[in-house]
Amino acid sequence: YHFISRAAPAMALSAGRGLGITYKYYDATFFADQGLFAENKYNDQISGFQGVSLSGRWLYKPLNNEFITLHVGASFRYSRINTGEVVNNVFKTNVELESNMQTYVDGTTEFLNAQVPWAKNTITVGPEVLVVTSNMFLRGEYIYKRLYKKRNDEALFENQLGGVWSWTTLASWQAGNPMRSSKFQGAYVEMGYLLCGEGYGYDDEYGLLRGSSERGDLEIVARYSYTDLNDINKGDFFLIGKQVFYPGGVVADYPAVSTSIGGGRLHAATIGVNYTFNQYVKVMGEYQYSNLKNVYFPLDKNFHQLQMRLMVSF
Repeated sequence: YHFISRAAPAMALSAGRGLGITYKYYDATFFADQGLFAENKYNDQISGFQGVSLSGRWLYKPLNNEFITLHVGASFRYSRINTGEVVNNVFKTNVELESNMQTYVDGTTEFLNAQVPWAKNTITVGPEVLVVTSNMFLRGEYIYKRLYKKRNDEALFENQLGGVWSWTTLASWQAGNPMRSSKFQGAYVEMGYLLCGEGYGYDDEYGLLRGSSERGDLEIVARYSYTDLNDINKGDFFLIGKQVFYPGGVVADYPAVSTSIGGGRLHAATIGVNYTFNQYVKVMGEYQYSNLKNVYFPLDKNFHQLQMRLMVSF
């Protein structure tokens, strides 16, 4: 670990741990890891089943020797969502994208939280780059996620007959309740400089920067991250009193349903200092400034964090 927490875009948009089967190949020049996984590894959905995902990560290392390592690569993930619940006799899927404020002390995820109903097929792609020398590293990643949706419009229309939309046809109900795919993105850049120590290392087996584990290692690190969980249609108006988006900027008693999602947009800058006492004990300290834009929290804009972490390995 070089930072106390993962970057917010990675927590919100990347896959976490998965249950499945993979095939991995690596040598000094190439790295390939691809597999088939259960989408919901805990199998705790109310209805449906776990779903399935296909994912892979591929790296090319044009430079990889005792002095410097450079890898460039990309990842890809396709997910079929089959986890959900039955609402009014209709099976409804939902994907929640969320992240804390890059701290594990406070698990609050309301500031960065996008609820995506009816999500069915999800694609996540992202390039990455890493440069490692004996006393410096620089790495970055961009993540793009698109969610394609599917719902049973005929059943939903029939189930609401007798309500405020009873006078409509199926076509007019669909026009008033549009559906489109949703897209989100994020990126981060991290760097570190080793003031004292034996030097950074690179792990060919996992395609990752190794941690500092030698006695007396002292490093300074910095990170900038950008997380965008907003997918708001141009011209839509958000009425804070009702917590609702109105399409076209028109506030009406029975408006067409907006497809906008206000999950929040966060810019965060972090600086830190890490010291390793020995291979078992390490202490980390960080300061972070974050700027938030979320329509649900218009007064919460600037965040300052100081945090420390004591790590003991045994």
